Amino acid sequence: AGTGLLSEDFRLKRAAEAMKPLEASSPVFAKIGQLMNALLSPDCPNPSGALLDTITLVDAVICTLGSVDLAEDVQPVEMVQNAKSIVVNAPHSELKNLLDALTTSGSGHYNFVYNAHQTNPELFQDYRIKYALIQALGATYSELADLVETWLKKEDESILVLLMRDFDPKGKKEMVRRVHVIESIAGAQANDFYLKMLENAQKEIRQALIRALHNEPENIELLLDMTKSEKGKNKQMAIRSLADIEDQRSYEFFHNMAEKKPQEVLGYIQMVSTDWASKLLTEMFYKALAEIERMREKEERALQAEREREEAKRAQEEAERSRLLQEEKRRKEAEQLAQIEKDRQIKYQQAFDVEKAKESARLEAARESENKIRQEKSEKVQNTAKKVFVVVKTIILWIVTVLLLLMSIASFESSMTSGLPYVLAGINMFLLAVMACPLITKKTKELPQLQQYYKYKKIIVIAAVVLFLVIAAYAGSKM
Repeated sequence: AGTGLLSEDFRLKRAAEAMKPLEASSPVFAKIGQLMNALLSPDCPNPSGALLDTITLVDAVICTLGSVDLAEDVQPVEMVQNAKSIVVNAPHSELKNLLDALTTSGSGHYNFVYNAHQTNPELFQDYRIKYALIQALGATYSELADLVETWLKKEDESILVLLMRDFDPKGKKEMVRRVHVIESIAGAQANDFYLKMLENAQKEIRQALIRALHNEPENIELLLDMTKSEKGKNKQMAIRSLADIEDQRSYEFFHNMAEKKPQEVLGYIQMVSTDWASKLLTEMFYKALAEIERMREKEERALQAEREREEAKRAQEEAERSRLLQEEKRRKEAEQLAQIEKDRQIKYQQAFDVEKAKESARLEAARESENKIRQEKSEKVQNTAKKVFVVVKTIILWIVTVLLLLMSIASFESSMTSGLPYVLAGINMFLLAVMACPLITKKTKELPQLQQYYKYKKIIVIAAVVLFLVIAAYAGSKM
């Protein structure tokens, strides 16, 4: 794109003019000038191809005649001595992915590294990959670090330089794995390295270095001192390393230890193949057999004593059982007598309860008869009283009726001389006499038409009495 405008580019024309003095000095420059003139010519049949040819030739000249200048100091490249292979002929992209998987954290790195080792094991002979393997001993994914440790233990001594370089005796788990690999490859040859790093080593790294000291028998004095100076797991590692050294002093140490802690000694030497360990195990075995025999005899004596105690106990239990049977027999006889007495008492009680029930029934019947007679008498008295009350009431009402009729008649007679008030009084007295008359009340009380009257009879009587009193008072005031 844009190659059609090259003939109009003044910068290209200026560059072509600047090249003309150089064309005579070199055929290469002459060729560059020839290609530039072809680009600037409007009759160029293939401008894009000519442009690519020109750029390619110029780049080649620059790469051939150019130079690089660095402002920083140049340092030599560190190389592994005695390495069988420095680099492997493999694509950079393949190595780059493997390097990233070994030196960075992320998901899927373990599978990638494992598959690469299975399919292309030759890649792991590359110097760059070996250095990355050393770094992978500190991988956050412990399974990957353990896998790399297994592979590195199969390497030759050429890898030791990388393992010992930048070793940090105060580092983390990576340094522990380095010690394991160094010990697996070099063994006693790296003893000076173990001793030097041990001076400042801490925690698990110190334990691994102490464990590596067993490769050199001359370290026995140091290990004996460590069993006294070190504590905890460091001391255990010193003892374990001491167990691997074929020396009379190791035998003496564990022999003395076996007197107090035979179980711990067995834990240290059960997998050891030294002669003194076999001798000590034999001694401990015979000693254990003697102890077992003493324990067996002691156990037999204890069993005999136990049997005697059991026999005495059985005899005592038999006597106790016999005594209990006698007591149980006497108790059952007493219970039978008590039960007979109880049955007799129950029969007496039942007979008494029957007679008591009969007497209670008779008394209850007598009380009911007496109450019935008393109730009949009470009802007769109440009926008599009611009749007397009715008779008395009837008599009183007849007396009142007669008196009211007489007063009514008297009021009518007096009205001839005294006027209207006595007429009203007579009428009032007559009405009261009618309402008081028992005969009229008896005849009219059952009539439905007069039910409302009898409902308010008392009020009507009171009103009539009040009216009579008012009339009487008025008549009295006129006299």
